[in-house]
Amino acid sequence: AASGKSIARMMLENELAHRGLEEVEAGLDAVAAAMDASIDAGFSHAVAVLMAMKSYETGRRMRFDAAKREIVPG
Repeated sequence: AASGKSIARMMLENELAHRGLEEVEAGLDAVAAAMDASIDAGFSHAVAVLMAMKSYETGRRMRFDAAKREIVPG
């Protein structure tokens, strides 16, 4: 940019013109938390679908071993 500032820096300065740093950081934390929750939900649903497919294919009950991050019989 012509100002020598990064886009992130300009955006932060713009936000700070309207609200305090604590409020800006709290907003960013809320966005990050929402994104993490979405990723976690997607992962959980994908695991459930894969478990169902493996169960159907093998005729066995499956479970997710969180420590190993594997789908195993059980």
